[in-house]
Amino acid sequence: MILIEPFLLLLAIVCIPLTTASFKKLRAWLLGSALINLLVALVQKPLIDAGKLSVGQYTPQDAIQGVFYLSGAGGYVSCSVSIAVALYYFLNAKTVSIWMRVFWLLAAFYQMLISDSKQVLVVFVVAWVLLSFTKIHNFGKVLMYFIGIVIFLLGFYWAVENLDIPGLDGFKLWFSRTDLYGPDGEAVNLKLAGIRIILSYYKSPLNWLLGLGPGHTVSRLGGWFFRDYWDLLAPLGATTHPVSMESWNVVNASWLALSSSMFMPLFSWVGIWGDLGFLGLGAYLYLGYILWSRLAKDDFSRLLILTMFVFGLIFTQMEEAGQTLTVAFLIGLQWQERQIARQARERSLHLNADANSSLEFT
Repeated sequence: MILIEPFLLLLAIVCIPLTTASFKKLRAWLLGSALINLLVALVQKPLIDAGKLSVGQYTPQDAIQGVFYLSGAGGYVSCSVSIAVALYYFLNAKTVSIWMRVFWLLAAFYQMLISDSKQVLVVFVVAWVLLSFTKIHNFGKVLMYFIGIVIFLLGFYWAVENLDIPGLDGFKLWFSRTDLYGPDGEAVNLKLAGIRIILSYYKSPLNWLLGLGPGHTVSRLGGWFFRDYWDLLAPLGATTHPVSMESWNVVNASWLALSSSMFMPLFSWVGIWGDLGFLGLGAYLYLGYILWSRLAKDDFSRLLILTMFVFGLIFTQMEEAGQTLTVAFLIGLQWQERQIARQARERSLHLNADANSSLEFT
């Protein structure tokens, strides 16, 4: 269910015909929910600074989690939702003032800074670059995307180097630690630790096809759910595997893993492969292919899919319901909007044809 629920939600959205009024209500509900999440996150900042709001086991920055308050990866999820919906609003609310749309986008960017969610920006930029590669057949679009990416990166680099804005200094720190990212760098070795541990427990060729079992490696289920809800799941017959504990031992022994989740050896793509093998991974990728080729016909929808792909390489956000269901919702809205526009065109053509027939008869 963790892996399949966004596909089920999207299936429900596209299978239910929506009138224009129903579509607007659905869109307003999503925008309202996302706006509440953004506003709650922005309010949490002064309350935490004033000591009026508890941060639990988190740092003051990590505790800025919007409506996902104190819920594990809530900071990243909340920020990702804010940026995704802000982009949707910026691109689609054409009847709203450009300044209002830009303000929402800047507010989401500000949430990223105050919550120290640097990886979210990295993910969206990488997804943007990957999206440009899908336009290789359209030179005009490739050039437009390339120019936009270069301008953004140059502007962002200048801001990091020259502006004293809280949150930007973290980018400078990680950019300067080039020693971490070589083939034998600590970041690479730590990131691949989960794969090495999983392979050490492969005892049969079937493991390559079927994995070690659901929740037995470094997925959201094995890495977190079984650990946090074991009292509830054990009576139901749940089983664990040493891979999960050994992976956490690596994390807890590494200053780098504890400093940033960017380098965590527990992340979704390895978790899917480790739990379900290449057959399970292939089935999941096939669902993604159907989504990409049949439903995600616009650049924004494909950008969202690519962000989830990149998130899955970093952490387990590809299995976070708050984020995956929001992405599914946005892709479903894009699909429904195209359907409504197509139906409107067909009605217009039909009326024009009827009118022409009436004139000919007369």
